[in-house]
Amino acid sequence: MSETPPPFERDLKRYKGFSASHFSKARFYFQLFVLRSFVLPFLILKYHPKRYGLKYAPKTGPFIVAANHISMLDPPLVSYAVNYPIAYMAKKELFQNFWAAEFYRSQGCFALDRDNPDSATLKTAFNVLKSPAKWALGLFPEGTRSTTGEVLPLKKGIGGLAQKTNTPILPVGIYRDENNRFVVTVGEMITDVSDAEKVQEKVYEALVHLTDPSWKRED
Repeated sequence: MSETPPPFERDLKRYKGFSASHFSKARFYFQLFVLRSFVLPFLILKYHPKRYGLKYAPKTGPFIVAANHISMLDPPLVSYAVNYPIAYMAKKELFQNFWAAEFYRSQGCFALDRDNPDSATLKTAFNVLKSPAKWALGLFPEGTRSTTGEVLPLKKGIGGLAQKTNTPILPVGIYRDENNRFVVTVGEMITDVSDAEKVQEKVYEALVHLTDPSWKRED
């Protein structure tokens, strides 16, 4: 007789699998409203982040956003720079509190079990990119936060996802400057996604470049 999973694991199913219709136009605009009305004012007033490369941010999707991961503030920082609704694949631990989980759900986020990724999460990633509302999909391909600020080796998957869906990738780099301010830089879109292994390499190289503080950035 199989054991009954704990309540959190049972409830997690609600936050893993979503159809393309979940990523609707209404939710698209709701995320923009929450982002611009509440999240970004708080982010700007408290942390004063710098953002660069805004000319590379697309005006419409679908596309995949690939960013390095250095803090819990990375998703709003990325959204601040890209200024477009992004459905983030987020670690399941963020969904343990019911109210937080419902908020993330309302914003298009969905859960990933990093130890045991399953088909429901992967299917949701595909569904984001198939949404008629043309959402962007947000990924942190290192798989975990870097404690040194250096870009970690990327987990396999982003290249294959881009190849299978024929979706371009927008790299976004984040680091802290000498004054401990966040610097977010949007890079040029990776449009040739025909070779999954080469895409992995291109994303890694782009993130290393975008997190290098030694080169002059353009607004």
